[in-house]
Amino acid sequence: MQDNLCALCSVVEETEGHIWFECPYVKEVADIVWRKMGVGFRGATIHNWMDWFGRDDRQGSVIFKCKLLALCSLVYFTWRARNLHLYEGIKWTPSECANVILRECKARINVKCKFTSRVDKQWRDFVGLDIV
Repeated sequence: MQDNLCALCSVVEETEGHIWFECPYVKEVADIVWRKMGVGFRGATIHNWMDWFGRDDRQGSVIFKCKLLALCSLVYFTWRARNLHLYEGIKWTPSECANVILRECKARINVKCKFTSRVDKQWRDFVGLDIV
């Protein structure tokens, strides 16, 4: 691997803009996470997601908390995947990274959230998601 290539996709030079806004690896991980959460964001970038969260008027809802947790976990665990590859030679596939994110979200949601409204109860499917 060339020193300046993205550690996640190995396609182009690694820059902040590439990792968070263009990297096919991050987009694929995000697509898996969003699809399993029932969110239709194929191929979107972190910038698109942040805009979407800013428009959510139910910021105290369990649904909003689930989405925000997934976004924060996406950033944290894709960066962790990058560092594991660079410093320990361990390369997670996008599916492996997505499953780590989903397991982390599931564990935190089960502990932190109470499901009260009819809409929030629909998100129990996400909490009870079987991770392969």
